[in-house]
Amino acid sequence: MFRFVLNTAAVVLLVIAGMATAGSCKVVKVSSGHMISVHCDGKKQERVRLSAIDAPVRTKAFGNESRNNLAELCLGKTATLVHHGVNRLGHMIASVKCDGVDASARQIEDGFAVLDEQAADALVRDRLKALQENAQKYERGLWANTLPETQEALSDKGGNKDAAYLNTSTGQDCCKRRNPL
Repeated sequence: MFRFVLNTAAVVLLVIAGMATAGSCKVVKVSSGHMISVHCDGKKQERVRLSAIDAPVRTKAFGNESRNNLAELCLGKTATLVHHGVNRLGHMIASVKCDGVDASARQIEDGFAVLDEQAADALVRDRLKALQENAQKYERGLWANTLPETQEALSDKGGNKDAAYLNTSTGQDCCKRRNPL
């Protein structure tokens, strides 16, 4: 019995280790500024949510621009994924590099996504926060717009309680998730 448990534990660890890095994949679709679909090593297509960021959905202000920015970076290119878990919708959450470029960092740097401070570890959070502050300072993407609809730019359909927002009266980032993924 002990040997069975030990062998089962070893198999589980190997499976978990294999999930940690999905390896080389091809980006076949970009749904939003933080969601892509990939084909990895001949497996079925999988939806992947970029880790540590939130971006507006396509139906909101800057949604199409955010999606287009990510598509320019990743669509049709080779992506390397580091698996961090699965969100409540069953989508893989992963760090994504498209042709060697960190997709989450680029989205924040270009002003088309905001840092999800609860989802990022300390090292990533500090690096991405500096990029976000720079995007705000130079008014890139979302940060260039002070119109009222910008406040809702990061809300999902139906007023998702996970949504971040921009305080348009001060122009300051008020992006705090109320519910973690």
